[in-house]
Amino acid sequence: MDDELKAIQADLDGVLDRLAAYMGPEDGDETGKGREAAARVALHYARERGPLGRSVRTARDAASGCWEGPKIRPGERLAELGESNTTAGLAELVGAMRALREWQWHRFPLEEKHTAALARAVGAWSHKQCQFIGESVGLELTPRRRVDPRAGARERAAHEVFALHQRNPEAFPLSQALFEKVGGWYGMSASTVARAYYRCTSLQEPRERVKESPSRGLSENGET
Repeated sequence: MDDELKAIQADLDGVLDRLAAYMGPEDGDETGKGREAAARVALHYARERGPLGRSVRTARDAASGCWEGPKIRPGERLAELGESNTTAGLAELVGAMRALREWQWHRFPLEEKHTAALARAVGAWSHKQCQFIGESVGLELTPRRRVDPRAGARERAAHEVFALHQRNPEAFPLSQALFEKVGGWYGMSASTVARAYYRCTSLQEPRERVKESPSRGLSENGET
């Protein structure tokens, strides 16, 4: 290793140690875990290009489950698989899948225990030890009668309606025309989009925020 790389390594070690000390023991009690937590904060900071403090807060919020963003709802499979009715292996996989689902919004790097659980499940499937990922630890397939392939598209359409209406309520009032417009993008009828919009549970929190803080957005009827 040349002198330049040695100098960079020394600087990097110093930064990680300082950041781990700043974050405190609650962010990594085990030996070496503090540096790992600090490294994940540094990765998030480098990727997001925002203030370092934001990445530290995201780390703590993600670890405590207090981050702001869509939460796992009662009707989801991940909500149904509680820790009390699962084996140890399945509980680890479910925890990893929950972390991966939430990662879609906060983008904070997963903990090693979560990537390890996912890797074991994929490895078992890849070695033909099970038919589908997760079966090796007791994960069951969703009953076919409960499968709804278009649910995600309907939710995205509902959020599209909300975003357009909030951005410009005069140009995009909540009307048949708006539902038809968005429906055309998703291959849905206006009535399907309208039902999706008014029944969308993941829009409840954004609607409440708009009602409580009109200065941050517009209300459902387009009034400021």
